[in-house]
Amino acid sequence: MEIMDFKNVVGAASGDEQHMLGKFLYFSLANILVEKLSELCDSLGIPYAGGKRLSMADAFRSATGDIQDRISVVRDGEHKTYLVYCRDNQRDADLISRELVKETLNQRTNHYQKLANISFDKRDRCFGYDDLTDDEDVDALEVCHRAEALFERYQLCANRKQIETICTNYLRSLEATKVTG
Repeated sequence: MEIMDFKNVVGAASGDEQHMLGKFLYFSLANILVEKLSELCDSLGIPYAGGKRLSMADAFRSATGDIQDRISVVRDGEHKTYLVYCRDNQRDADLISRELVKETLNQRTNHYQKLANISFDKRDRCFGYDDLTDDEDVDALEVCHRAEALFERYQLCANRKQIETICTNYLRSLEATKVTG
């Protein structure tokens, strides 16, 4: 088995298997959260001056936006497909609220069922959830706990946009140009 030192690797996404590392790296950035970014950049020799973390309100929106589940269930011989996600509900000066919903797909008209309210109180800086609905296919409490854990992580970690900015700045520092073929 060959071990690679990623310190000296630059990946590029193209159509053939020789460039799979570049594709893997690029598409892995979609949901990346990096906790020790400055240490990582230092170890790779990439300049990083630090950057601000997301505001708590942005961390809330990012965390609830990351809740996107697709569930397939077969019950009594019938196949059902659901999407579980958060959508905007209420927003005022002190409160951001999103609904956790279950959308039933592949019907003449998709059915939406509210599973919970998830909120962030900017004054108290509190994450909360209420109005949970029992559902045989989705554990709303577990999804709310997952959103809360993501909310905590987004306050501490760099997100994809920050990573993309570091990569773009690094490539500019190398005076890299896009290769077209």
